[in-house]
Formats: sequence, C-alpha cells, structure tokens
Amino acid sequence: MMPKKDNKDFTLEDLFQIAKKRAKSATPESSYTAFLLNSGSEKIAKKVVEEAFETAIASVQGKTHKSDKKQVIMESADLIYHFFVLLISRKIELDDVISELEKRTKTSGIRKNIKKK
Repeated sequence: MMPKKDNKDFTLEDLFQIAKKRAKSATPESSYTAFLLNSGSEKIAKKVVEEAFETAIASVQGKTHKSDKKQVIMESADLIYHFFVLLISRKIELDDVISELEKRTKTSGIRKNIKKK
C-alpha cells in the first residue's frame, strides 16, 4: 500500500503509474486493474462507455439530487480510472494523450466543431 499523500500532491500521472504497476505485477484475483486487463479490450471499452454514461446522467440529474456534486465526482473518478486502464490495454502512455491535448490548445476548434447553418 502506498503512503497517503495530500491530494494536492496526487496527480493523474500518479494514478496512471499505479495502474500500470498493477497491470504488470498483480494477478486478476488480487487487483481489479489486472482483472480488467485480463478480461480484454472489449470489456474495458464497455466499462469506459458505462462510466461515461453514468457521469453524464449524474451531471444532468445532479440539479435535483442532494448529493449531486458528490455523485458527479465519484462517477468522474470511475471514468478516469477506466479510461486509464483502456490506455494501458492499448499500450498508450498518458503523456501521448497530454501531448495531443497540448497541440489542440494551440488552435481554435470552433470552426471545426460547430457547423454553420
């Protein structure tokens, strides 16, 4: 078990590296990450879709629920984790995704993403 950090010091890179380590060294019986990876890409992809859906639903329903913010946070955490497992299953580094996002910040996507009427 890793020492607890103040969450200001815990990064998404930390989570990604923990998942990668478990992917390499844990067994499916001892680690959910290893279990998912052992289940195959289709199972992992379905989990990403499920968690994305749950995050979206929590966001929409949040206005009428007492725990709206908490539920969105919890579902978002599930989505990020499962997305990381998907990346690991495809042997894609988090830095590769971050580099792509960085490239996209250098240009406006408004014309590309909004169709003219």
